[in-house]
Amino acid sequence: MEIQPLKNSDHLLLVPDLKGYTYTNPLQKSGMNNKIRLPGSKILETYFNYSFYTYATNFGFKDNTDFEETPILHFNINVREVLITAFITYLIPIFVTLVMIFIFIYSTPRSKDGRIDGGTIVQGMTAFFFVLIFSHIDLRKNIETADLIYMEYFYFITYIIIILATYNLITFSRIPHKLFDFKDNLIVKASYWPLFLLMVLGISLFNFY
Repeated sequence: MEIQPLKNSDHLLLVPDLKGYTYTNPLQKSGMNNKIRLPGSKILETYFNYSFYTYATNFGFKDNTDFEETPILHFNINVREVLITAFITYLIPIFVTLVMIFIFIYSTPRSKDGRIDGGTIVQGMTAFFFVLIFSHIDLRKNIETADLIYMEYFYFITYIIIILATYNLITFSRIPHKLFDFKDNLIVKASYWPLFLLMVLGISLFNFY
């Protein structure tokens, strides 16, 4: 919060009355009522500081010096969002979808005539896709920034897995392929979770390192 005098021409410098506080340690959250609660967030610390700002206008006054290097008092409240709510709301549906896709791959053997109904595969994967896309849209509605956040990469990974799984099952059912035909698609089944974890590791390194 910015705290400024009503008129810059008064040449007032606002100073917090630190002696009036029982404690000034930022971790003690001085200046805030202990009963204040922010749903889904945790208040970490509070503190005062100054910043200096030069305005690009004189606001109708003849002398522009009153608005150069103007000290502005700030009362800062550092807040950390509790991720458990976001995890339950957005990440659990992703992991459930990934498990269902794995079960779909694991339980889809070749039929006796060597073919699997491609329409059933596409319908199943389309259902998974729409579950995710609506969840992703809901997440974007709750994000104030236009930049991608870390959680969104899990959606992109799952979209890629849906495409790869659809290609694998349709190819497995229609076209002889050494990789997919080995022990009834065993290589894809065994590499499913390692591939997912490898992509998660890649995006984690990309975002945080």
